[in-house]
Amino acid sequence: MDILKEYKDFIDQKSLKVLRTEFKKKYILSQSFEEFYKFSKIKFDISSKINIEDDVIKIESIDNSKKLSSKKLSLLTNQIHLLSPWRIGPYKILDYTIESEWNSFYKFNRLKEFIPDLKNKIVADIGGNNGYFSFRLSKFNPKLIINAEPGPKNYFQFKLLQKFLKIENIVHEPVKAENFSIFNKFFDVIFCLGVIYHQRNPLLMLNECYKALNKNGIIILETIVYDNKEPIALCPKTYQKMRNVWFLPTPSCLKRWLEISNFEILKESTLFPTTFNEQHKTKDATFESLEDFLDKDNPRLTIEGYHAPKRYIVLAKKKVN
Repeated sequence: MDILKEYKDFIDQKSLKVLRTEFKKKYILSQSFEEFYKFSKIKFDISSKINIEDDVIKIESIDNSKKLSSKKLSLLTNQIHLLSPWRIGPYKILDYTIESEWNSFYKFNRLKEFIPDLKNKIVADIGGNNGYFSFRLSKFNPKLIINAEPGPKNYFQFKLLQKFLKIENIVHEPVKAENFSIFNKFFDVIFCLGVIYHQRNPLLMLNECYKALNKNGIIILETIVYDNKEPIALCPKTYQKMRNVWFLPTPSCLKRWLEISNFEILKESTLFPTTFNEQHKTKDATFESLEDFLDKDNPRLTIEGYHAPKRYIVLAKKKVN
């Protein structure tokens, strides 16, 4: 069932259909599709309870005497491995704990004081990956959360988790930040976490968010920043070996971008250094991580010689002309 149909007056349905069709072609051709499609047909007949309030999102059996058969547990574990790396989490699905690269509860716990009243609100999680933040935000009883994520593997991870979580007011849409105005004055709150520095045109993204927010809508931006007091942005060739970091603004630069985009700054955080407890290699994310991105002799610098990552949160409200 497409629950967005009831909001057709606020959504460019033609553009959304095109994005969905292109995404479907993309994920059907992905390496993960065939195995995941087989897995999606498996029934896990087990009564479970979910816990989205703790740091680790948990799906646990209600009756410990009725556990998964060894065959089905093996199928589940195999599918989790096939969908690695798991970037955000962690999760515990029955007898298996998914150890993600990011212990995302560090970020979520920093965000708590910035989360406005979400009850009966329409919320977006831009670049939401496999949905960890959307799942955690659902406890605040929003009317709807759109986990906007264009990556096929992230989508399969989301679907695997929803197979057990079954949180009905969270939907996945393959909409990128630069296309967000297909939602016209639709959202009450937009979360944009770890996204803006991946944008070739950050002001375009902010303009898209402005158009997607309804009157007096709220945006919560979380990002790596360049630790400097001047309103400037670093434009590195690579940052922590990432080639898709286009601009790293200073806090004052980011606030200026928001002001240019017709937002009013309401609240900001201090800077939070990223630690090895928050980002690290795990059994479910075995590729390079923070330890490989920093200078071996001076971990306060990246491998390129820039300052090690520091993160920042700013909350702003849409101004109405």
